Amino acid sequence: MSQREPASPIRTVVVGYGYAGRHIHVPLVRLEPALQLHGVCSGDPAKRDTIASQLGCRTYAGFDEVIADPAVDLVVLATPNALHAPQAIAAMSAGKHVVVDKPMCLTVAEADQMIDAARQTARVLRVFHNRRLDGDFLTLRSLIDQGELGRIRWMELSWQKYGLPRTWRQVASVGGGRLYDLGSHLIDQALILGASPVKSVYCRQLREFEGRDIESHSMLTMVFADGATAIIDTTCASRIPKPRYMLVGDKATFVKHGVDHQEAALAAGDINAAADDPSEYGQLDDGHARRVIPTLPGRWRDYYRDVAAAIPAGIALASAPPPDCGLALLRTQIAVLQAAGASARSGQTVELD
Repeated sequence: MSQREPASPIRTVVVGYGYAGRHIHVPLVRLEPALQLHGVCSGDPAKRDTIASQLGCRTYAGFDEVIADPAVDLVVLATPNALHAPQAIAAMSAGKHVVVDKPMCLTVAEADQMIDAARQTARVLRVFHNRRLDGDFLTLRSLIDQGELGRIRWMELSWQKYGLPRTWRQVASVGGGRLYDLGSHLIDQALILGASPVKSVYCRQLREFEGRDIESHSMLTMVFADGATAIIDTTCASRIPKPRYMLVGDKATFVKHGVDHQEAALAAGDINAAADDPSEYGQLDDGHARRVIPTLPGRWRDYYRDVAAAIPAGIALASAPPPDCGLALLRTQIAVLQAAGASARSGQTVELD
């Protein structure tokens, strides 16, 4: 187990230097003063040369080297989804705290194993749901908290793009496909917005990419115990996107187009410059008037600040309040994803316990 003084920087290694590792996790880690980018792990020698020259940190050729290093406090897993569970469990068993990119894993059984490992090792386990800190989602939650929408009865959340996902995300067996990738964010958001447990899941998918086993379209319906419904719509084949959010409450309806701009701003080197154009602002209609709702600033950079705050105090994830990743919510998210796959294969609705 690594040893450090509480006030010293948390020595962090990002495992994986694909798009997420290079363009999201490494920059966000470097923005957080309480964290030190101790190293990056990549199996590609050319990438390791780039990392050493551009970032000036240590490089690792393999995951086993990372968890064997006693200097490492925190491991960030920006690796294919199928590796999340075994790597997170191994890292926690080696005394490391863990951030794993979304989705947490592929199955409920894996989620249970990860949760057990976190509890047995007393390590902090977090899942990177940065979309909880999107400006549009923060705006929506603020409206709900203020009672502007009333009781939510219908939610539609969509993420629509055109073109195949990158690299391993084109392979279903390792957790590829749009639903597991970006749809996991939407499921997470719907679970946060829902006021009762999920009762059932129905999913319809099309697979129209020749030679690929991932879905081209996915429509997931979640029915909550209080009768509310959430529709999660993801596709790789739409040239014109639907609204990002449409929520119907018993007091008002909210509609919002566009996608949060923090990812592009982070890539450009200034995440604080991210802002919606006024043409992308949401609209709230209560039947008497339609109001334009300016988008609140997004707060991706708060994610690793919160992780850093949890580690010195040894905060158990299960006791963390929303919007932090509670273990029960994470497990439910994976249960919904797993049920969606079963429903798409059978054509039947799947009831959740």
